[in-house]
Amino acid sequence: MHSSLLASGWFGMQVADLVVIACYFLVVMLIGWWAMRRIRNQEDYFLGGRRFGKLIQVFASFGQATSADSAVTATTIVSTNGAAGVWVMLVGNLFNLPIIWFWSMWFRRIRLSTLADFFEERFDSRSLAAFYALTQAVFLMFAAGGGMIALSKTVHAIAIKPTSALTAEERAVYDLSQRKLDLEARDYMSLTLQEQGELSDLRELNPQREFSYVNRKLMTVCVALTVLVYAGLGGLEGAFLTDLVQGIFMLILSVLMVPFAAARINQLFGSEGIIGPFQTMHEQLPESFFELLGSVTVPDFTWYWIVAFGLLGMINVAVQANGFVGPASARDDYVARYGFVVGLIIKRYATVFWGLVAMMLLLLYGATAGDPDLVWGRAVRDLVGPVGFGLLGLTVACLFAALMSTMSAHQMCVSALLTRNIYLPLVQHLRRGKPRAMPGPPHVEAHSMNVSTDPELTTNAGLSERHMVWAGRIGGLIYIAGGVGGAMFFDSIFNLMKFMITFNSIVAASFWMGMLWRRANRAAAWCSMIVTFVFTLMLPFGLPMVPGVHQSEYLLQRVDQPPVVRTYHARAADIAEREAAIVLWDQQQAAGQAEGERPEFLVQGQSFEKSFKFPARSIFWSEGIVERNGERYGKGYLKVGLVALDLAGWDLTRNSYAFNETLALVLSAAIPFGAFFLVALLTRPHDQRRLDRFYVKMRTKVHADPQIDAHEMELSYADPHRLDHLKLLPRSNWEFRKWDRDDIKGIIGSMVAIAGCLLLLYLMVTLGA
Repeated sequence: MHSSLLASGWFGMQVADLVVIACYFLVVMLIGWWAMRRIRNQEDYFLGGRRFGKLIQVFASFGQATSADSAVTATTIVSTNGAAGVWVMLVGNLFNLPIIWFWSMWFRRIRLSTLADFFEERFDSRSLAAFYALTQAVFLMFAAGGGMIALSKTVHAIAIKPTSALTAEERAVYDLSQRKLDLEARDYMSLTLQEQGELSDLRELNPQREFSYVNRKLMTVCVALTVLVYAGLGGLEGAFLTDLVQGIFMLILSVLMVPFAAARINQLFGSEGIIGPFQTMHEQLPESFFELLGSVTVPDFTWYWIVAFGLLGMINVAVQANGFVGPASARDDYVARYGFVVGLIIKRYATVFWGLVAMMLLLLYGATAGDPDLVWGRAVRDLVGPVGFGLLGLTVACLFAALMSTMSAHQMCVSALLTRNIYLPLVQHLRRGKPRAMPGPPHVEAHSMNVSTDPELTTNAGLSERHMVWAGRIGGLIYIAGGVGGAMFFDSIFNLMKFMITFNSIVAASFWMGMLWRRANRAAAWCSMIVTFVFTLMLPFGLPMVPGVHQSEYLLQRVDQPPVVRTYHARAADIAEREAAIVLWDQQQAAGQAEGERPEFLVQGQSFEKSFKFPARSIFWSEGIVERNGERYGKGYLKVGLVALDLAGWDLTRNSYAFNETLALVLSAAIPFGAFFLVALLTRPHDQRRLDRFYVKMRTKVHADPQIDAHEMELSYADPHRLDHLKLLPRSNWEFRKWDRDDIKGIIGSMVAIAGCLLLLYLMVTLGA
């Protein structure tokens, strides 16, 4: 019924759905065209003229933090870990909100056009700025690839073909997948040797079961080109105005699925009302799926791992170049921090809603989920599609909005990095232009771009404003091409995220120390970056390429995890699992292969003990140990830090796996900061006058009126010590600032938001219990 209904239009959708999607694309293109007419110079293009208020800043922050893979990732994690998966998604970015309230203000007070400019101004090094710009451009390209993968998989699942519409080639592959399901449904011991071999071959082949009207690669290219056009034409203002529209779409997406999933649960299980679906989830799903802390599904999730993971996330997230763009484009520093933090708070609450939907989808599709990346799309097709009225098109538009809002902001960030910190210095070098010296006059430093209102007038290296804007558009094209390439190369969101995760630790220590410590210098920054690059990328990924390393007996050591026994009350899933275990035991008993006593039947609500025995885990290999042809191999990258600790005499086999993983996180922060401190203490700091000018700027509030702000900067440069009374430790090299009224308000507001998010998460797992 559903398939025939969806097939009544084009691409498996009704005409109304396609009209909604077309209207959405038309609106964002018109916004980009309108914003293009307001661009007069680089500051307008890259930072929207620094004129954005709270509303735009909130949705810009929310849009950048959210992508098409957010809801899909939540579904994937929750399907494996239950409600604890939502907690895993929150913990790294929830408790650092009070800290973000401070460093989001830095990005406005720094009065620069890119975060790479900070490395040039603070450490007097264009090479550092170019290195940072290059690493962040690559990072954001692969982030775009992850979003494209998620979107293409979801739309692929929405626009699925009925079996009657399959081509002959698709039908042949479908028949293979059906054969695989038939063999898996039978008792393995009852299969003939030929059938067992056939099943093994089919599992290795893993034939595709669902085919879509939509070509994933073609759709990826079309979405990328749309972002390129509206963000490339309209600059950051075009990107952020569409973020406002798309943010509303994303909030709709966050709550739209809840009533439809709840209604389907009531229909299938006979429950009623608002509480009915929650009661059904508790009746049907295992009790362990509702555990948040101490869940057996994530035994590595200890309190000390949470602390280490949250600390590392706070350190690394701050240095992401895209996080700079929003606050830097705000009217003043209060708007910058308010918009950025409130947008992130909305994202945290949306994450809980995605987790709730994922729990409902787990109940509806748990037994037939297949590829978890496709579950969200399948649910949209089944739950929303039959309603009609363009709702399926609205949901697809929401998914497009989630990806495109992120990509457009990232595109402007990469454009600025490539143009300002790589292209411009290269042109100056080729023209033998002099490198930028001390920060310019106060009226220039206040906005940092040395812009002109006439696009024909020249700027750095004799290049016109119009030339630099078009160079930025070409930089956007490079970003889009890199994102599409990443989406084509990787097929799994999870594998792509693992590839990306090591990037930001390379530059994090240099950013934090440069902001807070006057002794931080160029030599320490380079040393920290090189050492971290070696320990986080070169050695972990390079050593496994050496012959014999994957099979080293020493590196194949494991930690044996003791069994965990928990007491639960039987739910429907537990009863079904026990019945299957009894059937299997009876079959083995008939064949003379049964071990132990026959399991007892369970009844609803009965208290029973359940033992969880987790396999031994590899200490040194990120993806564990696999066996091929009777030989063991390490898989993934090598945890070099843990190898060093073990060789130094710390017997890691005596630790729990969670403790070793925590040590690996601690080392990820300790190595770059330790190298930075050591070199900085042994070398000379930068010129005192340069440091005074930088830090007095960071203590000078940004005024919304550019003329007043320029005047305040003139006063600060004339007397760099006029705001020393704001320092918490005035006679030290540390640049910690005393809290003012705005700081206290932000901290209290962040803590209230954290408490509210935790309360919502608690209600999600207890309502209907």
